[in-house]
Amino acid sequence: MRIKYYIKLAWKDIKTQPGIYLPYALMISICLCFQYIAGYMNIHSNYEVLKMGKTLTPFILGMSNTIFVIFVAVLLWTFSITLRRQQTRRQGLYRILGLTRKNLLILNIVETFGLCIISLLFGSILCAVFGQLLFMIAGRFAQQQLVDGFGIDTFILLELWIFYIGTHLLIMIRDSIFITKHNPLKMLRKEKTQELPKANLFYTVSGIVLLAAAYIISLRVDYLYTALNVLMWAVIMVIIGTYFLYNGAVIYLLRKLQSKEKIYYRSKHMLSISNLLFRLRSYATSMASITILLSMLILTFSMCTSLYSGVEDTVRKDFMDYEFKLYGLLDGNEGREDDEYNNARTLNEQKLSSLIKKHHLTVEKDTKLRIVQTSNTVALRENTMFMGAVFASGDDAGIYQETTDKVLGINAFGLDGYNELASKKETLKDDEILLLTNQPIKDVKVRMLKDDGSEEIIQFKVKRKPLKQDSSTKDVIMIVPDEKAALFSQYLYGVYDDEILNTPSSYYYMSLSGSKADKLALGKELQSDKYYLECEDYYTTFNITLAMYGSFLFLGILFCIIFIFSIFLILYYRMQEDLYENKRQFSILYRMGLTKREIAREFSREQRIIILMPPILAVVHCLFAYPSFHEFAAIFDFGEGSFSMRILVLCCLFVITAFAIYHIILQMALRRKILVK
Repeated sequence: MRIKYYIKLAWKDIKTQPGIYLPYALMISICLCFQYIAGYMNIHSNYEVLKMGKTLTPFILGMSNTIFVIFVAVLLWTFSITLRRQQTRRQGLYRILGLTRKNLLILNIVETFGLCIISLLFGSILCAVFGQLLFMIAGRFAQQQLVDGFGIDTFILLELWIFYIGTHLLIMIRDSIFITKHNPLKMLRKEKTQELPKANLFYTVSGIVLLAAAYIISLRVDYLYTALNVLMWAVIMVIIGTYFLYNGAVIYLLRKLQSKEKIYYRSKHMLSISNLLFRLRSYATSMASITILLSMLILTFSMCTSLYSGVEDTVRKDFMDYEFKLYGLLDGNEGREDDEYNNARTLNEQKLSSLIKKHHLTVEKDTKLRIVQTSNTVALRENTMFMGAVFASGDDAGIYQETTDKVLGINAFGLDGYNELASKKETLKDDEILLLTNQPIKDVKVRMLKDDGSEEIIQFKVKRKPLKQDSSTKDVIMIVPDEKAALFSQYLYGVYDDEILNTPSSYYYMSLSGSKADKLALGKELQSDKYYLECEDYYTTFNITLAMYGSFLFLGILFCIIFIFSIFLILYYRMQEDLYENKRQFSILYRMGLTKREIAREFSREQRIIILMPPILAVVHCLFAYPSFHEFAAIFDFGEGSFSMRILVLCCLFVITAFAIYHIILQMALRRKILVK
């Protein structure tokens, strides 16, 4: 046969079964378009002008692109298996008509790559036509323009084409091996012989153990810096455990129900349990896939929505009730003892006052927060916090760090600035410190190393207050008297050294009255290289954070669309196979004496379990995953309420409602079809 005949035959197959091929081709086109948008955003977006965006945002976008590639590869491989089942039936017919295995192999190659090329061409057109629109939507979320113009990046497009063609090459090799080793005619006959699935004890026990272990890990995550590793392993365990649960535990439960005569031999149970057992031979993997996709959909959308809606809380917690935060501001009219150039770049309170007047602004309120130490670590053992020289090797029991200790981050500030910022009136005795933490710390021990090699253990009483910011639930903020700031800085390092914090440093907070544009202009000037100063202003930081979270929300929506489309394809292909496989079953039940209404009722009962079980289990997964994902959000300092339980619950309710509506609509359609026939 000439190649043109294979092309005609492949095109005829696609035209005669558009319900099988077109959804698969559309999925490839949409995935290509979304992957191109994500890749283009990572390379060409304006994150270089953002203070935080040029480091964190491209990293997360790059990680999202990697996840996108892995997820799409799994989707293509999974849905190609469904196409393989449909092709097997036709190939059995072609063998009867005289085609050889070689002919089938060539036909399979033409169909696979032909469908792939057509889908990629259509996806590339989608990129060109809708790319600008998608970036406009992303810009609306970020409330700023993310891309200066939009064009076709041939390098990104070429990479994606290579990825999709390479994936379909692997699919083609798999199908070729299948055709070579199996006789499609025999497989077509074998489809009609059904056997009851056996309960696999290994799958049953493994699924329950893996899910239980993942749930326990998620609920017991209480250490901020290990949450990411724990989350990764818990997710892997949930995915594997879910597949084992459907292929093992559910079948095992149905077989047990079948063995109970009082339950099984009731009229409403007998047919339902038997049919469910037969259906689970091919439904178990699909139900597990839907469960995993729904879990990813709920967690992704609720996480991104929570972050985007909590932008103001995230920024406000760093600025308290102020608009500017400066570090490196000198008192009064002080200057540096360096040359004239460095002295001109030094900013003191007098120069700052002139700059504020220059931008037509006035100071409403201001305060100073004395910095003792930032970004240090302490060890927590039971209810005692150890600081100082506690991370050295040694055998002094009770003071050196042990492997079971938690290493916590600590920031230390002066008492006067804290009282003014937080509107408090705290007082401290000589042997007292104030700890803002949610850890049950009752006392503090400091290990100091002296010049003569001896050690000194200093103990402090603790006044503990809860830390409201969810993002710092495992951190410690220590408040000490301002007059002892230098001494406590030495305590944190564990050595007596007068050079530590010889020069007092402070955060200077201020709020100004005037227009937002003038405040942004002042912030831009203070953040330039003109002065030896670190400055953050609320409005610029808000725009930066909004740009990041808006990008994350946009990418999250793209992921969610892929998840929804994948779930739709699984349900669609399952419904197609139901209609194909149940014709013979309905005919047999009708001949056995069941009325059409009874057949429709039994079929509805089976479908209710098959359709509603995945969303219910997905909701359980998400509720147990909440603590881990809350900690994951806290790692990136996403602020109070970073992962909202309220939004998560609303997403869960929406998914269950959507599947319930889908079940009702499907049953109405199938019942009408059964009753008519």
